[in-house]
Amino acid sequence: MFRVSIYDVGAEALLYQDEAACVVLPAEGGEISIMDFHRPIVSALGRGTIRIDGSKSFKIMGGIAAMDGAGLKIIAEPL
Repeated sequence: MFRVSIYDVGAEALLYQDEAACVVLPAEGGEISIMDFHRPIVSALGRGTIRIDGSKSFKIMGGIAAMDGAGLKIIAEPL
């Protein structure tokens, strides 16, 4: 499990923060799955849906995601 934090870029507010096993992101070049112990990555996000453990989802216009040793941080513009 790793920590996931999703921020609303327009409202400068935290939308979601919890532990997750798998997060699917709508990257610019297609969907990518982030799991625990994933290598560090920074990715531009396109329009689509962020899915967390298959049970929680957020529709976004776009944004950016960064995975590092502290977890996954997403700054996005919600739909």
